[in-house]
Amino acid sequence: YRLLYCGMNIRMPESCVNRSRCGTDITLWLNGVHPQIEDGVVTRGVCGRSESDCCYYSSSPIRVKACPGNYYVYEFVKPATCNSSYCADVDTITPNTNPTSASGDAASSVNTSRCSVVLSILTSQNFKYQWFNCLYTSVDITVALAPVSTIHIRADPPKNLTFDPCNTYSILDDSWRATDSSTANRGHDDTLVEWSGWYRLYLQGKSAQIPETDWCGTYRSCGGYILLFLEGSHPRPQDGIVIRDVYGSYDSYGSYGSYVTYSKCHSYKSNPIEVKACPGNYYVYRLTKPAFSIPRPTYCAAVFNTPSYDPCNNYTVLNQPWRGTNETGLWICDRDFNWTGWYRLLYYGMNIRMPESCVNSSRCGTDITLWLNGVHPQIEDGVVTRGVCGRSESDCCYYSSSPIRVKACPGNYYVYEFVKPATCNSSYCADVDTITPNTNPTSASGDAASSVNTSRCSVVLSILTSQNFKYQCYDPCNNYTILDQPWRGTNETRLWICDRDFSWTGWYRLLYYGMNIRMPESCVDEYRCGTDITLWLNGVHPQIKDGIVTRGVCGRSESDCCYYRSTPIRVKACPGNYYVYEFVKPTTCGAYCAADPSKNMTFDPCSVYSELKDNWRTSNKIRYYGYDDTLVEWSGWYRLYFQGKSAQIPETDWCWSFIGCGGYTALFLRGSNPLPQDGIVTREIYGYYISMNNFSQCHFYKSNPIQVKACPGDYYVYRLVKPHLSLPMPTYCAVALDTLSYDPCNNYTSLDQPWRGANETGGWNHDFVFKWTGWYRLLYKGRSVRMPESCVDEYRCGTFNPLWLNGPHPQIQDGIVTRGVCGNMGFMDCCMLLNPIRVKACPGNYYVYEFVKPLFLAAYCADQNFTVSAECKESFTLSCTDNLFIQIENSINPVLSPDIVKRALEVQTLQIQSKSAQNVTFGNEVLNKTEILVSTLVNRQQDNSALNISVDGLECTSSLRAVGTKMPMKSLGNECAPQLRIHYNCH
Repeated sequence: YRLLYCGMNIRMPESCVNRSRCGTDITLWLNGVHPQIEDGVVTRGVCGRSESDCCYYSSSPIRVKACPGNYYVYEFVKPATCNSSYCADVDTITPNTNPTSASGDAASSVNTSRCSVVLSILTSQNFKYQWFNCLYTSVDITVALAPVSTIHIRADPPKNLTFDPCNTYSILDDSWRATDSSTANRGHDDTLVEWSGWYRLYLQGKSAQIPETDWCGTYRSCGGYILLFLEGSHPRPQDGIVIRDVYGSYDSYGSYGSYVTYSKCHSYKSNPIEVKACPGNYYVYRLTKPAFSIPRPTYCAAVFNTPSYDPCNNYTVLNQPWRGTNETGLWICDRDFNWTGWYRLLYYGMNIRMPESCVNSSRCGTDITLWLNGVHPQIEDGVVTRGVCGRSESDCCYYSSSPIRVKACPGNYYVYEFVKPATCNSSYCADVDTITPNTNPTSASGDAASSVNTSRCSVVLSILTSQNFKYQCYDPCNNYTILDQPWRGTNETRLWICDRDFSWTGWYRLLYYGMNIRMPESCVDEYRCGTDITLWLNGVHPQIKDGIVTRGVCGRSESDCCYYRSTPIRVKACPGNYYVYEFVKPTTCGAYCAADPSKNMTFDPCSVYSELKDNWRTSNKIRYYGYDDTLVEWSGWYRLYFQGKSAQIPETDWCWSFIGCGGYTALFLRGSNPLPQDGIVTREIYGYYISMNNFSQCHFYKSNPIQVKACPGDYYVYRLVKPHLSLPMPTYCAVALDTLSYDPCNNYTSLDQPWRGANETGGWNHDFVFKWTGWYRLLYKGRSVRMPESCVDEYRCGTFNPLWLNGPHPQIQDGIVTRGVCGNMGFMDCCMLLNPIRVKACPGNYYVYEFVKPLFLAAYCADQNFTVSAECKESFTLSCTDNLFIQIENSINPVLSPDIVKRALEVQTLQIQSKSAQNVTFGNEVLNKTEILVSTLVNRQQDNSALNISVDGLECTSSLRAVGTKMPMKSLGNECAPQLRIHYNCH
């Protein structure tokens, strides 16, 4: 390589160069003198400065040769460190008398044409000579040599083009020019290219364009260091050839890779270029060498994509209220979302649009709030491109994200072509100050906004009633109000609602948490349906062919199911297996009931279901994939699969920290899955949310309940519904439904590793590296032990993050159960929830565990499993008490049953009398042991726990009270002081 400085000879410095020069941080200089021509090729070391040490960085040596014409060539190699660059010493500049290389210098791109104008510029220091290429394009060539004024030379472009550049161009298809290319690919430089003529851009075979400065954004590369954009819009075909300015954007790095400047979209002004719009919807550019003063500039390219459809008729609805500019407390990142196509924003079903001005941080369900940097278009503007800004502190456009396209649509709404933002955590905002009624909620793909069809009927009916004429010009199956009021269910109690207070107008469809339901056709018990007097339909529901029918309404009082005869109502059966009712004000204070939805079914959901085979729903994934089940149009029953195996929605016991299930809010079943004999049951759905302060909020959100049924063949089906819109990107979780073909009580691996003991300290073991397969039984030096059920201190169990069971161990009759696992990481109240495990109680008073790989460097703990021998159960002797004390000493938080403690205390009381000669000394020993026994009556980790126990021995009655560490003392009465007191009232 040969070094030039604005076309003039220059060479590497031979002495130390200050840091943060030469366009970099670590300045590389030649550690040795340059050779003479007669020396031929020589090798020289390369040094890089750090603070006062000029050769702190010793980079790879290079070879150097002196050439005729007073210049040097260097065999540069990749330096040993970043950010470092080879320097050029401006004190060595000399006129370039022979800028042409022997080979024509195509590789190093030294221009071989001679300049027709030579400028001799006198400065206060010395003479400097500079030559320029004679360019045919209209350019401003600016030379700034302080302290002399700037000199401009302008050459007009030729006006005698003999060809159409739309037909005569070169193709430029460099994938690294993409605006979203990796910042690691920054080694290109368009000042080294010999540009000649006109160019048409492509990206991976697709027609592309040089983006306007609206596309300028953070974390971009385009293959070089300075990204070149077009200032102003592209021309139209009728504009012909136009000249556009070109600006360069620069993202500068600070120490340790942190960004200092993010959005200097006009940091550099390069040489302008010519542009023409061509028939066939593409552009051609007369590209020129960018200004030499710009470090490694490259022309950017973006795919020129014209939709083949009207996005106003083909979009996805984003009805996600958490995007509102008034929403706080979330950390959602739209980079995790799979953006494809166009989107329309809604806010609880109402029109809303992006904000056009700065939004405060930590709103819109995220940290970095993205807003539209420009006004929304008018309908006549068609599709336009707009920049997107994200706020940081006081800088409203600190983050310049990827631009998006926007279109105004008839009906007073907008659609946006959202793309993956440039940074996390950031989300597109919805401005709550722009909410308007949704007059056209139906998209081209169907009822995306969950609205009722408003089409009118073609026949006018004149219906004579006993009161007056009523005119109806619509089908009530297409024009009704939804009553999704779960309190109307026949299983609901403890309310006193009166439908006489309601203003009934028109037709209504009953839903139960989004599911179809109808009125009961038989007597309903009192105090159900959210009321006292339960109103039911006195007659069968009609068929579709029956049209509109009239049915009586009854209300129960004590044993008379139709004691109240309310005003009759009209009913119609609709396609889609639902009914609509023309409810009217009842004659008494009661409420219309909604029957059990399972009784309306005409099929067995175990035989009629859809398959849900989304592997991203697994509860074992911690990555957020950007899915959102509120965007799914759920219909009917579903059976879950995971990697080809039958799966189930896990219960909340499966909740663990950082769980994703493909979205942001992982949805679990509250309560167990049903048994086959239970039939169809309704289960509540809860959502887990990651909080920066509490990672175990497994019941943070409550979603809409679903129906579940256990089917023959050991699988479940679920009637899934749209989760509640207030939940941020919720998704139903799935875990494989694994039925064992063996009894794990007879097929396990013994883990006799004493370092797992809850009383053990030291050691840095962790189960993350262990290959867990199957079931395990815990032993401690040959004795059966079990996992602790309460918090274990840090640095116990031979590790620094001990794991304990978040729930009680099962009984034998419980079979295999799932339990959460907590890890004491030194924060979050001792319970960072990790991967759940399965547990089984076995005959012989031991347990087996299906251990899995923990999420972090942690280890499963082993705690004392308190056992009482058959002999001690028969007769509790002093040796039995001594054995019990040994077990207590080996436990971290022992909790014993009152019966065992009482029997042990009775033995201690007897010891007082049997050794009366040593009453004082031995009494103190007994008192200490008594305190230890009493302390096992309560769990020290619980918020409050209290228990009374009385021990009778001889003529002595001991009244004992054990108090948990967090029990409020004021609730105990005046007889208890903060410390434990034991009073022996003996004769």
